[in-house]
Amino acid sequence: MPQAVLRTATTAASLSETLNITIPGSVNETTYLFMYFAELRRLKTNETREFIIYAGDGLFYGPYTPRFLKTEVIRTLPPGRAGGLTYYLQATGNSTLPPMINALEAFTAITKIKALYQVKRNWEGDPCVPQQFTWEGLECSVNASNHSRITSLNLSHSGLGGGIPPFIANLTNLISLQFYTLQSSPPFRDLSCNNFTGEIPTYIDKLQALKVLNLENNDLNGTIPKTLYKRSQDGSLLLRLASHL
Repeated sequence: MPQAVLRTATTAASLSETLNITIPGSVNETTYLFMYFAELRRLKTNETREFIIYAGDGLFYGPYTPRFLKTEVIRTLPPGRAGGLTYYLQATGNSTLPPMINALEAFTAITKIKALYQVKRNWEGDPCVPQQFTWEGLECSVNASNHSRITSLNLSHSGLGGGIPPFIANLTNLISLQFYTLQSSPPFRDLSCNNFTGEIPTYIDKLQALKVLNLENNDLNGTIPKTLYKRSQDGSLLLRLASHL
């Protein structure tokens, strides 16, 4: 999460109102939600900001008081939560200030991949945490704020078929690829030795941090998207394709 984002906050309109956050998705897809909090001003001795977070009709977390200029993360625990939920931040009776939140991230793309392809791997719980149980085929890095990010997705030799799903492009927004150390651990997509068909989708262009894309030994056809071809020619992307493309 960019530090500039954490220097801003969204606050409920008044002490009596809740701050509502609806996460896109359906009840059939698992979502991992990360909420970021930091009090941005030093409160007076007679001021208190304390609130409870509800998920739908149930308690999610709290009561909670953000710390002054200290970023803290409240997150869903394995096995995650259903998508489409609305989260409510409600001030407690002790609070003199309305609830607030600095930022949030929702991880759904990787769980969609798991559901679509029924990946038969140890894909349970959080994709990156704890580190010794990172999902098979994934590599994660931890940024300066101790937040995990997926840097590598390797689904080679998995017997996958059909078209390359569009929500792979969502990894750019939900997984924050721009935080990776490209020199030592380039973001990597390996979908080789499967049975993907159709054209190489142009939405892969959205993966701007991508350094290696391996689509060898699939049944893809058509032309290479112009942006991917240009990046492969200028050396910013290592592109591996079947010989007929």
